[in-house]
Amino acid sequence: MLSTASIPLLSHDKSAASFLVAHLNNALSSAGEHRRPLSLSQSADDQDEQDPILRLDLVSLRGCIAIGDRTLDAICRSTGPTLRYLNLDFTDITANSVASIMKLAPNLDTLKLGYNENLSDKTLQVALQAPASGALPFSKLVNLRLRRCTQVADAGVACFLKYAHRTLEVLDISGTGVGGTNPHNPDFLILLTFFFPLGVPSEHDAHSILSLRKLNLLDTNIHYPSLIRIIDRAPKMDTLLIRQTPSRTTRDGTIELLEKLTCAPSDGGWQNRSWKRLHFKILDVGDEFADLFARLLSIFPRLDLHSLKSSQSLSNMFFLEPDHIDPSSTIVQHLNLPDARLSERAWQFLPLITTLRTLDNTS
Repeated sequence: MLSTASIPLLSHDKSAASFLVAHLNNALSSAGEHRRPLSLSQSADDQDEQDPILRLDLVSLRGCIAIGDRTLDAICRSTGPTLRYLNLDFTDITANSVASIMKLAPNLDTLKLGYNENLSDKTLQVALQAPASGALPFSKLVNLRLRRCTQVADAGVACFLKYAHRTLEVLDISGTGVGGTNPHNPDFLILLTFFFPLGVPSEHDAHSILSLRKLNLLDTNIHYPSLIRIIDRAPKMDTLLIRQTPSRTTRDGTIELLEKLTCAPSDGGWQNRSWKRLHFKILDVGDEFADLFARLLSIFPRLDLHSLKSSQSLSNMFFLEPDHIDPSSTIVQHLNLPDARLSERAWQFLPLITTLRTLDNTS
């Protein structure tokens, strides 16, 4: 029985999308004619949930820009109860489709809605209101992607968090309006409120531990004190994608976060966690970063650092000394340094990393 559907040929073909809708509707109609009569205790909605037509568990429509709400509604009605994975990146759906998914795909664990200009805080707040049935939507959701949904900000993300803050393991909200528009005054209050609906817990409250493993906040306005509180309560986190936020001080929240990453648990740090990857976009690094960089090489098997620079300007005094590197402690295997501009002496750290397998310095 077919369990997977990937339809790249619909990318620019509206007639093909219409054909898919018609095909699914015909399947629904045909199945309806041959269904068993409803029992007295069973509603039509109940039978739809129990007897999906197609029984697909994976549907990828990524890049199918002709796919809209009619297609998604037909898909959800024909195979919603069995769906586990749904990729709608680069499609033309609106929040109406998200409402259909919430209602008709109760077992979904992966939902990708990236690169969508139709979704917004306002439309998601309307579409994702709690159902009258009392059932908890998205109760199995572990992977949510809203990447480059530029009209979505904190309130839109919160619409999903209110249902899935305990189950989410992968959250990609890069390129959204999260954190507000003021680069010098980011605000994560809404995110904190919905990650921790009973209040931000104490360090020893085991009942409020988050399941997050991967968090992508690239190109958002990060409030680092709040992010530190989130990571503190996510002990399984192994992948973090962030950018430095503009700061009026030489010692900003970025340095505090990196120090937490490189400090031992006895000092309140996260050094001993099973880290896999750090992706960090740098705006301006000061002297504190030189020592931290050497320590990061000993914690992350994969390290991506954008725009790492040596400079003698007053705003950037980063000098990487190869003597800071301890070859016996480095574990980094994949090092990406796009747009790096280091002095000749600074580059001499590379031969010291015996664990290195790949190096990318592409501009």
